[in-house]
Amino acid sequence: MDSVILELSDFGDQQLALDPNFSKLRDKMRKSLKQAFSMNFDLVYTFKKSSANKLHSPSDVKISYNNDCIVVGNRGDCNIIFFNYTTKLYMTSFKPAKLFYCFLIENGEYQDNDYFIINDEYSTMSKYHLATLIDHCKNGTNCDTLWENNTLSSPYGMTIRREKNKKTNDVAENWIYVSNCGTNSIVVVKAATGTKVMDIKFGQPTLSQPYGIEFIVGDSMLIVSEYNNRRCSILKQDENGDWQVDKTIQTGHITGEDFDCPLGIAYDKIGRRIFVCDQYKSAIRILNEQGQIIGAYKGGSGNISMGRPFGITFDERKGELYVTHFSANEVRIYR
Repeated sequence: MDSVILELSDFGDQQLALDPNFSKLRDKMRKSLKQAFSMNFDLVYTFKKSSANKLHSPSDVKISYNNDCIVVGNRGDCNIIFFNYTTKLYMTSFKPAKLFYCFLIENGEYQDNDYFIINDEYSTMSKYHLATLIDHCKNGTNCDTLWENNTLSSPYGMTIRREKNKKTNDVAENWIYVSNCGTNSIVVVKAATGTKVMDIKFGQPTLSQPYGIEFIVGDSMLIVSEYNNRRCSILKQDENGDWQVDKTIQTGHITGEDFDCPLGIAYDKIGRRIFVCDQYKSAIRILNEQGQIIGAYKGGSGNISMGRPFGITFDERKGELYVTHFSANEVRIYR
């Protein structure tokens, strides 16, 4: 009679993690099925202002799956609010030293191993271990940064990409791409150390007050919102690896459906659509991967206005859009 041997392995075992084949198996089994956004814009949940969270002019929102939390930037009260991803209940809050608009979650490989990176609106980018930061906030104690970069100028939106090239000595590492509004450029820093790698500047057409930024099309291109130019630009690398403005987007096919103040950007990889918050027109512009404006959402039934949409992120596990409504003091989830 044949026997069956069942061997249990700890997917967090550090020794096994050194085996490249085990790492591939672990990563594949950890990945959840991804869902595209339905385009129905059904409102499924609203984070409202309460005595606990005191939502006031929220400017950004991100999700940490490894830490099971939703992170909301509460611009009006200059604090960061953490909600439980599963229950949507308030967890705790964090008070940065300076005013801010945007932040980023860097995904770690293990549970409770994500990182929180925040830009103040002056010159500084700071990185924290997210689980440690939350614990300190719950205990009312100060949390040290992992690093700070004080060389920026009005930094806003950020996105991250895994790089392996001559500048990394052919070793894979995460680079953060930052909309550096003060110099109308994209600054790149190493996620591990905060060290500046390069400052990407453009001739004509030039960027003007870049804000939101997101990698699209298999991380091969960048889309950047420019609120001064009232447009978005798609950036592409040439054969030498240099970034160039490939296309600018200002208007759609429908009269009046042009950008006014584009800010936060989210990308649905499965549905292959890009969502841009257009604050002053209280709309979410919908683009395809070619950079064409193919639609807009301006609110649902029951006189629910958009309330100046500011920040946006896409939950690829549930196919949901999280949108901060700056003037409504709310964060809404659409499916």
